[in-house]
Amino acid sequence: MADEGDVLAAEVGKALAGRGLSVRHQAWEAAPAGTPTGSWAGLILVAPLQERPFHPGVLAWLQRAAKAFPRSGDRRAFLVGLIRLDGQFGLGPLRPDTPVGQSGLAGWIKTARWEWPHVACKVIDVAPEWSEAPEMAEEVAAEVLADGPIEIGLSEPWQRWVPVLKEEPLDGLRGDGPLQPDDVVLITGGGRGVTADLAQALAEAGRGTLVLVGRTPLPTGDLPSWWPESEEEAVLKRAVAEHLGPGASPRQIQEQYQLRRAQQELQRTLQRLSAQGARIAYYSLDIADQAAVQHLVAEVRQRWGPITRLIHGAGVLADRRLEDLTAEQFERVYRTKVIGLEHLLAALGQEPLRTLAVFSSTTARLGRTGQGAYACANEVLNKLMQREARRRPQTRVIAFNWGPWDGGMVTSALKRLFAAEGVGLIPRQAGGRYGAWEIQKWDSGVEIVISARTSGKDVPTFALTLAGTSPVGGTGEPLAAPRMPSRGNGEGTAFRSNGVTPHPAPPRGAEMTLAFERPLDVSNHPVLADHVLEGRAVVPVALHLEWLAHAAVHRHPGLQFCGCDQLRIYHGLMLEASESAVLQVWCGPSSRQDGGYWQTVEVRSRGAAGREWLHARACVLVAEQWPAPPPTEPIPEGGQPWPWSMEDTYEHLLFHGPQWRGVRHIQKLEDDLWLARVRTAPPPAQWLTSPLRSAWLADPLVLDGALQLLIVAAYEHYQLRCLPVALGRYRQYRRHFPATETTVLLRLRCREHALVQADIEFRDDHGLIAQIQDCEAVLQEQLARAFRNNRLRSH
Repeated sequence: MADEGDVLAAEVGKALAGRGLSVRHQAWEAAPAGTPTGSWAGLILVAPLQERPFHPGVLAWLQRAAKAFPRSGDRRAFLVGLIRLDGQFGLGPLRPDTPVGQSGLAGWIKTARWEWPHVACKVIDVAPEWSEAPEMAEEVAAEVLADGPIEIGLSEPWQRWVPVLKEEPLDGLRGDGPLQPDDVVLITGGGRGVTADLAQALAEAGRGTLVLVGRTPLPTGDLPSWWPESEEEAVLKRAVAEHLGPGASPRQIQEQYQLRRAQQELQRTLQRLSAQGARIAYYSLDIADQAAVQHLVAEVRQRWGPITRLIHGAGVLADRRLEDLTAEQFERVYRTKVIGLEHLLAALGQEPLRTLAVFSSTTARLGRTGQGAYACANEVLNKLMQREARRRPQTRVIAFNWGPWDGGMVTSALKRLFAAEGVGLIPRQAGGRYGAWEIQKWDSGVEIVISARTSGKDVPTFALTLAGTSPVGGTGEPLAAPRMPSRGNGEGTAFRSNGVTPHPAPPRGAEMTLAFERPLDVSNHPVLADHVLEGRAVVPVALHLEWLAHAAVHRHPGLQFCGCDQLRIYHGLMLEASESAVLQVWCGPSSRQDGGYWQTVEVRSRGAAGREWLHARACVLVAEQWPAPPPTEPIPEGGQPWPWSMEDTYEHLLFHGPQWRGVRHIQKLEDDLWLARVRTAPPPAQWLTSPLRSAWLADPLVLDGALQLLIVAAYEHYQLRCLPVALGRYRQYRRHFPATETTVLLRLRCREHALVQADIEFRDDHGLIAQIQDCEAVLQEQLARAFRNNRLRSH
């Protein structure tokens, strides 16, 4: 337990010791360094009672816990955050003087929930007035060891609360213009991005004064003549490079490009707002600079009068997994989001605001992999608004927990990720108008969650409320195994023998069109007879990749296949010896980004009964030229040869028949780094009776050989077999793989419950050929039987 030695921490420790745990208390600043000598059954982080900057300490403890938590065993480790708001997560009798910085602990825990599915995560909010009661310590200890919701509030012994979302469908955005003629609205982050869209909606009535604040310096005049009239990043960067000259470094080019692009967007925002007839002013400053904020507020008051509405939309990202996040990166996010708002509120004092709104995020409510800093900062914003609502009863106080927008900090790469996950993007104009409408309402809650349906037709909203729960008695129920987070459209993962019941595919969107269709059976794809599990032929990931790539290239003649993002297998494509299906590959509309064309492509099939199945989906990249390969590290020397012969490996560990036995040599270079040499696939006509192309777009044998190496490495590390289910990012840097042999380097990254992750490089003497990042495979004991039954059934 990390705590400050207060009564609740001591009593909870005693209660857990009484349940058979060995409990060790340590001060917040004493996070142990180095590699743990043993594993931890759990970690409890008890937030300090006084407001102070303790979140860097949280990060240090979490990074230590990542090394100390066991990743397998009969019982999952637990991670618990203990806070003391009001026992109801700020939704109950929150006192106006409550320190709310502690609420950021919930953001960290919700992030860990997604990044560490092998750990049971929970946040417990104890009412401060009950925190020293002995019976409350017993309740907390029982809750620590019990399964249940990730957020539990204890307002008094035996009374539990769970925050829930209550949908509030919109019935049309009606109402008068939100601004009055004497309104002076201070908007941070309003010069660019999604906050500018809200500013645009507020300005449409042509009333009031909008004072925008941002970090981008206002351009002194028109953009320079050398800046082209283009929206293409590659074109703009080329112009910057030519302007800076041959000695410019890539970092200098990137910085100059970002500045010019930001100033261009800022100018467009100011021109749009001015055209609406509202009075507009812009200030460039860092809101984390307290003196600058005080000077700003004083000048605004002097020029335009009292500030009547404050909208805080400034923010930055530093997306990293918990193990990789640095304290400096966290501080950059927290200073802009939280410290900046605190400076603004201090400068405003008790100014009678009509509206006080902040841009928070669904990440604070739900958590998200890689966004620990963002979740922490935004959860503090949420509870700051709950506290301000108590302090300012005459003010409409709102924390907009926005889902992802179609713009702003949502880059093209994030858009592809959200699309692959089935997450809708909020249209910018609709989001801005909704925000302007919401600030007029007095019958809504403080914390509002706004998301977009994947159809994009509406923007549903949810208000955060409370529900009571049944008490947990005794020592609590045993922790249940976690359910893996849903990825994409909620369908099961890769292979029928993994225990996930497959479901028919959801209907295709109207924008999808058929790229090609062909009969699929073992007779016209004879290579599948050597890729058999549980007696049935299984289409490998490498062939799915070929079909996806062919569809995209076929739609863009003359362009080259350069890779794909978020390739995921949703349902294994399996055939009996005499079974046939209709293979269909569908393409969505293409979009030009990052110097190429991106297209969502799906592999589907129809069986004899007409039922349609979704098997694979990816965002495929085609372009005029292959991307330049990134630099690579030298291959380490030494290591240990794999002790099995390749014949024994294929006969007793893998399931692949003769045509898929491409791995010639395996070597373990380091504990998590493996090397293999894999032969090149024969021409498609030797594997397929009616091939789509005369040459492969990638190389299915080399790619499958790399995934075979993953099976070997995972088995050596975990004593379990695995099957690939996803390739997070695949990039190919030339047209063809070598004619004879490819060197494959595989690094095992981590294991998350039933998933193992790895990065893979493909090299030859000339350098990097291709690479896979964030490859995922499912680990299961049942696969041993499936691997053994690798002869195609004849009936």
